[in-house]
Amino acid sequence: MQGIIHFIKCLLTEDDANSIWCPVRVIGASGIVTLIGLAIYTAVTKGQFDPMSFGTGVAGIAGATGAGAGIKAKMGA
Repeated sequence: MQGIIHFIKCLLTEDDANSIWCPVRVIGASGIVTLIGLAIYTAVTKGQFDPMSFGTGVAGIAGATGAGAGIKAKMGA
């Protein structure tokens, strides 16, 4: 369990000491978690899963998170 926590901290922090949380990465991760949760909820309650909508949502969140992190890096923050 400690390894999973360390892995997540490495993904969501900016520095090598894993002490500064990157707001862009945290917002992107929360969007992915919400999207996955809602897809599971819809699949269980309605009995259907739309992979095209799910893929579009993941691609949108990944693109926005990557663009945000890139812009933030260029601004020197």
